[in-house]
Amino acid sequence: MFIVNGLVYGTIRWIDDTLYVKDKNSIVEGEVYEVDEHTKQRVDVYEGEGYLFKCIDAEINLNNKPIKAKVYEYIVR
Repeated sequence: MFIVNGLVYGTIRWIDDTLYVKDKNSIVEGEVYEVDEHTKQRVDVYEGEGYLFKCIDAEINLNNKPIKAKVYEYIVR
């Protein structure tokens, strides 16, 4: 279920299993959804979780309030 558009601050990249925050002044816009575990597993397959993208815990901004969420970040190889 779609909740709202959200923001993640910083450009986050995985390089050889190491997390780098490239630019904390950057903003990445996205959409926030509430999903059940079955849907989450299907999204993982769609996003290529583990080889194209990595699902990580992040703090996002919703209506100027920080909340914890899962985000998919591209894995740089």
